[in-house]
Amino acid sequence: MALNQTLFDNPVIPFTGAIQGGVQEGKMIAICGRVPPGVKRFNVNLQCGSRTNADIAFHFNPRYDGVSCVVANTLQSGKWGSEERKSNSLLLPGSIFKLLITVTRDSFLVNINGSHFMDYRHRIPFNQVDTISVGGTVEIYSIACQNNMPVFPTSPAYLPLLGFPPQPGFSTWTFAVPYRTSINGGFTPEKTITIQGNIQPHATRSDSLMSCCWRNRNLLLSSFFFTPDSAAKLNSAIQPRTMAFNQTLFYNPVIPFTGAIQGGVQEGKMIAICGRVLPGVKRFHVNLQCGSRTNADIAFHFNPRYDGVSCVVANTLQHGNWGSEERKKNSLLLPGSVFNLLITVTRDSFLVNINGSHFMDYRHRIPFNQVDTISVGGTVEISSIACQNNMPVFPTSPAYPPLLGFPPQPGFSTWTFAVPYRTSINGGFTPGKSISIQGNIQPHATRFHVNLNFNGGIALHYNPRFNEHVVVRNTKQGPHWGSEERDGGMPFHQGQPFTLTICCENSCFRILVNGIQAHTYNHRITPVRNIHSLEIDGDLTLTSVTV
Repeated sequence: MALNQTLFDNPVIPFTGAIQGGVQEGKMIAICGRVPPGVKRFNVNLQCGSRTNADIAFHFNPRYDGVSCVVANTLQSGKWGSEERKSNSLLLPGSIFKLLITVTRDSFLVNINGSHFMDYRHRIPFNQVDTISVGGTVEIYSIACQNNMPVFPTSPAYLPLLGFPPQPGFSTWTFAVPYRTSINGGFTPEKTITIQGNIQPHATRSDSLMSCCWRNRNLLLSSFFFTPDSAAKLNSAIQPRTMAFNQTLFYNPVIPFTGAIQGGVQEGKMIAICGRVLPGVKRFHVNLQCGSRTNADIAFHFNPRYDGVSCVVANTLQHGNWGSEERKKNSLLLPGSVFNLLITVTRDSFLVNINGSHFMDYRHRIPFNQVDTISVGGTVEISSIACQNNMPVFPTSPAYPPLLGFPPQPGFSTWTFAVPYRTSINGGFTPGKSISIQGNIQPHATRFHVNLNFNGGIALHYNPRFNEHVVVRNTKQGPHWGSEERDGGMPFHQGQPFTLTICCENSCFRILVNGIQAHTYNHRITPVRNIHSLEIDGDLTLTSVTV
């Protein structure tokens, strides 16, 4: 799943850069960096253009020359508005940080190192913002901008994607076709081109978008067409630069449906459900629940009803008892219509978005980290269900420097698994399956390993060695080890949290660390369905294992 994004690595400060695609509701801007010792001030601005006197919709300004605080403000028509101040306990001199700004309909939500910090209500329409600037005494490792509202495929065969309407109240601009423009300085590595538009109802084809060659990290782009075949080739070509997310994806599930949410639910988790409300519908529901048993607690029951006054009922089932209902008029989920339902988990509530419009906030009545299952029932067709973390880990440089982790949810214990850890893989580790492992590397770790076992040995031995600064991959058949593979760099760091995902594909294992592809390993043992168990051991603690 690809996302429109802008990624700036190690920009020189002061820095000004364009926000690819501008700013819409749901846009996320992630800034990873370090506050140097001796800092007096720095700022991050979301502004309307790059000129010197541009309006600044959001001025985020940590100050250390006096009482340590963060000042937020807006500059409009050359005049600053009234300041909003908050005590600064998170951006300390000498510390590294991850600042995440999410655009909502009403405000900029600011998250620092995984903790909600502030809401800053819009004083300028957010869709006028197209530029980010950073200044002052600060080091920036990366700036990444991406849409929070991913468009999920409705089937592997490129069925039509569910789009979202333009931002209400603003015009949609179009360009004359054919359209031509120059590329200043050529189309060089790290540059991107984004094209947005609508396919005409009776369209037959579009001409190629590029006539160029671009070689970078085994990437070769020549003239290509947006057909299903070429799109598949393009996805494959750009894989080394793709940012992946731990996700669960269910295509065309049979209703009623119950499925596990990979990795459980944390602050920032997004759950996207694409489907169609059937004609003649009476009711359907989506439940986020605590387990898959029949009488499981339901943290969030989302229940559109059509048998009477059309409404959506939200509720919680706890210990077999329903709570008080919350009702909203249903004007978006109409019988016969397709929909995209997006549920985002925040610290205080489930935020519900339908077809690109904010619909409701449902405050938590059960701790959200108890949720691990989604179920759907009633008169509805579902084309896809996708669950992913809203808090992506962006690379701070191409060479795998330490990634910024986030503390566990306040007030809840962090569970760990005993190491060595072993579990079975039901049905074998077949193409399309994935394994997700989360944990922490011990501060003075020397090595750990993950083994995928079959009856005759180890199909994949994945062995990060900190004393050699290498990840060794190998296969063991009987008593004999094969030849080691040692390329690809070391994406793990002592004392740091990590997420390791192993995806089984037809010809190889694809291995991602903290959302970034780190290694591939061609199958040496086939069929891979003979892989029956997972083993993890070494200098680490485990907080989550999903098979």
